[in-house]
Amino acid sequence: MILGTEYKAYAKINLGLDILYRREDGLHEVDMIMASLALHDSLFFKANTSGEITLEMVGFFGNIEDNLIYRAAIKMQQKFDISAGVEIKLIKRIPVAAGLAGGSSDCAVTLNALSIIWGIAASTAEKKALAVELGADVTYCLFHKMARVTGIGEKIRFISTLPKIYVVLFKPKYGISTAEAYQKVSNKKINHIDIDMLEKKLASGSYDEICAAVGNSFEQPTFAEYPDLAYLKQVLKADADVSILSGSGPTIFALTKSIDKRDKLALIGEENGFLAIKTETKR
Repeated sequence: MILGTEYKAYAKINLGLDILYRREDGLHEVDMIMASLALHDSLFFKANTSGEITLEMVGFFGNIEDNLIYRAAIKMQQKFDISAGVEIKLIKRIPVAAGLAGGSSDCAVTLNALSIIWGIAASTAEKKALAVELGADVTYCLFHKMARVTGIGEKIRFISTLPKIYVVLFKPKYGISTAEAYQKVSNKKINHIDIDMLEKKLASGSYDEICAAVGNSFEQPTFAEYPDLAYLKQVLKADADVSILSGSGPTIFALTKSIDKRDKLALIGEENGFLAIKTETKR
């Protein structure tokens, strides 16, 4: 495939994640504050006249028909009655099953890109409706701006942005299914996070107060099952301004304003058997 315009699919972290309750349909209502990172996957698209949708993946292996990129393209093609097809190439950098919304971000970029490439001019409302069908984080990933996210992930309200902060991601060798993670918290007591307070601290711009207010309801049940994550968080305390679980895990992220500490934190993670990825908040 000839590469053309690069579309960037950014990773996200949860500065705050509170699990509110389980609904009658089995889904969970949440209250979250999400931020995007400079770390990204790259996607390239080339329209064709055959109607065929193809997906080439670099750095990732999996069933193409189950991939959110492919599913998004099929939904767009069917909803808007598009006769054209598309060749898609994905260069994968964001770890999978990691709580970083890599697949959701790829999916959202596909919705945005195909709206342009196929000349659909799909409205924001139409793309959001498709996003809800495809996955909980896809709606946020359509925009990749600092936001408070509620409902099951479909309600977005943009809020104050973060300054440039160095971020180190620590991914163990295993992944955690989001669906399984929610199943395990359903009948367990969890720590609730004060998302209102976190939003206020973000608006104030006080970095130290922001660090003191972050948190994730998934930590308690996840750390109980994966003690290596709890141990790493403890080890990081001496050098990180704060470290918490992202999403449903298993990735832990650490924040620091010091590039020297960023590098030291990455080494600590690697010494403990984690993949350490150095990045920063997206501006």
